[in-house]
Amino acid sequence: MGDRMRGMPFEKLLNQVIEEYGHYKTIFGVPEKYFYRGNKSDPLQLSGERLGLPLGPAAGPHTQMAQNLAAAYLTGGRFFELKTVQILDELQFPKPCIYAYDEGYNTEWSTELSIEDAFDEYVKGWFLIHFIALEIFGRQDRDFIFNMSVGYDLKGIQSPKVDCFIEGIKDAGQSEAFEKCKIVLRGSLDRFKKVNQDYIENISPNIGCSIALSTMHGCPPAEIEAICKYLLREKGLHVHVKLNPTLLGFDFVRQTCDQMGYGYLKPAEAAFREDLAYDEALPLLQRLTAAAGECGKEFGVKLSNTLPVEITGGELPGEQMYLSGRPLYPLTINLASRLAGAFKGRLPISYSGGADRNNFGEILQTGIKPVTMVTTLLKPAGYQRMKKLAEIAETAAATSPEDIDLERLKQLAGKSVSESTYQKQKKKGVSSKEFIPLPLFDCRASCVICAAVCPNRANVVLKVKDEAYQYDQQILHLDYFCNECGNCATFCPEAGKPYLEKPTLFSSEADFYNSSNQGYYYEKADTELKIIRRVEGEVKQMPAAKPDKAGGSDLEKAFNRLIRLVEERYAYLL
Repeated sequence: MGDRMRGMPFEKLLNQVIEEYGHYKTIFGVPEKYFYRGNKSDPLQLSGERLGLPLGPAAGPHTQMAQNLAAAYLTGGRFFELKTVQILDELQFPKPCIYAYDEGYNTEWSTELSIEDAFDEYVKGWFLIHFIALEIFGRQDRDFIFNMSVGYDLKGIQSPKVDCFIEGIKDAGQSEAFEKCKIVLRGSLDRFKKVNQDYIENISPNIGCSIALSTMHGCPPAEIEAICKYLLREKGLHVHVKLNPTLLGFDFVRQTCDQMGYGYLKPAEAAFREDLAYDEALPLLQRLTAAAGECGKEFGVKLSNTLPVEITGGELPGEQMYLSGRPLYPLTINLASRLAGAFKGRLPISYSGGADRNNFGEILQTGIKPVTMVTTLLKPAGYQRMKKLAEIAETAAATSPEDIDLERLKQLAGKSVSESTYQKQKKKGVSSKEFIPLPLFDCRASCVICAAVCPNRANVVLKVKDEAYQYDQQILHLDYFCNECGNCATFCPEAGKPYLEKPTLFSSEADFYNSSNQGYYYEKADTELKIIRRVEGEVKQMPAAKPDKAGGSDLEKAFNRLIRLVEERYAYLL
C-alpha cells in the first residue's frame, strides 16, 4: 500500500460521473439530495470574475485532486483555493498527516503531487466542473473561481517550474492537459444530454487570474513584499497574502487558548519571534495596497494560515503540527477585526480560520468574503456539510456590505472567545489512538462514515443486495485515490483503519505488489482479463472465467463475489 495519490485519466473520471450518476444518483459518492444546484441571488464580483457564492474549500486536502474539486462544487463550493504548489514538489510527509477528531491538526503544507501532476489535476477539475455545471445543473455561465496558491520564497516562485505553473493556470490553452480534456469531451458527445460542441469549444483556458501567497513561518517582511509586488506587477495577478495568527502575539494566543479550555496546546514560541510582527505588517500592507492600485489589481489578505503547535499527545508523527478548526476561529476573527479596523474596513479579507456552520453566516454579514474551510469538511458527513453552508450563503451574501462593517466584526470577535461553541468539547466515541482491527467485510450496518469523511473519495460504498452476503453494503478502498491521510481511521466507529483493512482495488500491478493490503488488481485489455488477488497474505492469480467460482475459504469466496460485484455493477471503478 503506497501513500501516494494517483491522478486518474480524465476519460475515466468523466465516465464515473456519467455512469455513477445514471445508475445510483450519486457522483464520487455524494448523494444527489446534497447537490446544491444554484443560488437565487445575483453573482458577486471578485477579482474581476463572477462568483455564485463566496464559499468553498480552502487550500488543503479538498483541493488537490480533480474528484475533490468536483465533489465540493456539487455541494455548493464556488471559490476554490487550490492546494499550494512550490518548487520542492513531490514531497513525502510522515503518515497519517491529518487528525481532526475535535480541533484539527495536520503535518503537510503543500501538495504531495509534482507541479506538473498538480497542474493536470486542476485542469481536469476545471473541465469536470464545467461538465457538471451544464449537464447536471443546467448552468451555462461559469459561477466559480479557481484561486492559485503558491509558496514559499521569491526565488522558488520565479523558478521556471513554478513560473510555468502560474502561466499555465493563467492560460492553459496550449497545454497538453487542456487539449486532452477537450478531446475526451468531443469524443463523448453522444453520451451527453445538454453539453454540446459549442459549449466544449467555449470552455475558457483562463483558469485563474488570482493567487493566494503562502509564506513559510519566519519569512522576512522584505521578502513578502517583493513576492507580492512581483505577482502584481510582473505576473498581472490579483493577490491575497496569507497571514499567520502569530500577528496577534504570543501572550494573546496563549491567553485565548487557556480561556477556551485548550491549555494543553503548546504554540511554537519560535514562530512568534520569527514571523512578521503586527507593527511591521500594517505599513507593509499599505504599501502593497498602493502598488496594487497602480497596476489596476486587487490586493488583500487571507486570514489565516494555521498555527504551529508542538506535538505532545501523539496525535500525529513528528514534533510539530499545524492547528486548525474550532480554536483557530477566535484567533482569526480577532486578527480580522484588528486589521479591518486599521484599514477602515477597506482591506479585502478572504477568511478561513475555523469557519463552520456556527459562524459562517455571521462572518459573511460583516462584509468579509469569500469564506473557505477545511476542518469542518473532514468531520462526519464530509462534503455534504457544504450544502447547508451554501443555503446560509444565499441569504448572508445578499445582505452583506461592500466594505467591512467594523462594528459588527468587532462584536463578533469580542464574543468569540467566550462562546461555548468554541470551548474545548469532551467528545464521546473512540479516538484514532485506540485502534481495533476491522474485519475485512463486516462493518456496522449502514455505516458510511469512512466514505463521507475521505477528502479524496477513496472509500466507496457498494450496494451488495445479494443473498450470499450477510450484509447489504460493503466498503471498497481505492488505492489510487488514497494518500493515507488517516482521516477515515479517526472517525471509524469501530476504531479501525479502513484505508488499510478494507478490500482494496489497485490501479497497477506494481502498486498491488508494493502493498500488504488484502485486495486485488484487475486489468482488462481487449479480450484478455487478468485478476490478481491477495487474501490473508496469500497472492493468487485468478482464472479469467468465473473468478467468483475460485474456491477456498468462506473469506476467499466472499472476496471473489466482491470482485464480480464490482465488475458487474461498478465497472467505472476499474
